[in-house]
Amino acid sequence: MKKKQFRGRFVKGFVVLTAMILVSLLCACTEKETPEDKALQEAENWVKTNYEQIYEVRNLQSTLLGTEDTEKEMRYRVLVQGETKYKYESLEEIPFVKGMLDESKAQELTSEQQSAIDAYLEEVEDGANIGNYEEFAIEMIVCADKEDPDAPHELFFETDGDMPEPIDHLKIDTDKLYQDGKRAAREILQS
Repeated sequence: MKKKQFRGRFVKGFVVLTAMILVSLLCACTEKETPEDKALQEAENWVKTNYEQIYEVRNLQSTLLGTEDTEKEMRYRVLVQGETKYKYESLEEIPFVKGMLDESKAQELTSEQQSAIDAYLEEVEDGANIGNYEEFAIEMIVCADKEDPDAPHELFFETDGDMPEPIDHLKIDTDKLYQDGKRAAREILQS
């Protein structure tokens, strides 16, 4: 008789446990993502998509700093923090540096010009920190259309002025970095 009671209690306990697990899974699946959660995720996704072109990104965290309710949209001020490390093994692989080197190699340089290029590259190398992770933080504004919550969010950042600028101005473009390196070399060589 005791074995039967034990088996019955075991089955009842198993059924109750299974029901509890199913209910918790059902609740987790039906939880709606809040607009704030969507804004935080949008900001993190932008950083991942744009920074991972040239950096390894880790420990990414976003924090909601505030909200602003306007007539047509909700604005979420988001701080995204994390750590980045260049994906490149050497300074010469960085697109900006590659552009500088290519531009300087295409010309015959005087020793003074070569020294100026070398000095500039030394400064870049000091700031590049190849092989090590560095902390970063970017504050963004994520705007959500109140009339169409499924519409894509618009993202902005603020400079020293009060006017937010589209986040695309911060987009990392390796071709542009290469051209910027070539332009910087030309400026150094002309001075």
